Amino acid sequence: MSQEPRVSPESNDAPAAVPPPPRPDFDSWGKRGEAWERGWAITGIVFAFLFNVIPGWFALRAYRRWQRGERKRPTGLIVFGILATAMSIVGSLLMGMGGYEGY
Repeated sequence: MSQEPRVSPESNDAPAAVPPPPRPDFDSWGKRGEAWERGWAITGIVFAFLFNVIPGWFALRAYRRWQRGERKRPTGLIVFGILATAMSIVGSLLMGMGGYEGY
């Protein structure tokens, strides 16, 4: 049987304290912003690509800069995502209720 060596309290040979492990990154998906901000920003990017390719690339660039921490919250993307979603819902409802009769 092996016994652990005894270290006297006066001795300087005590084992060094091991630092605690680093905290895990719980927000590894995006690192910046709240979930609702990310959701509306991504919705804004999708609608920007649906309307035209050039605004979609600008939107994607702004989102990536925000994720890297190079700019503040992309308020324009968030607002565009909310408005585009609302317009698509209202448009779908109007078309479904006969508000749009076509040509």
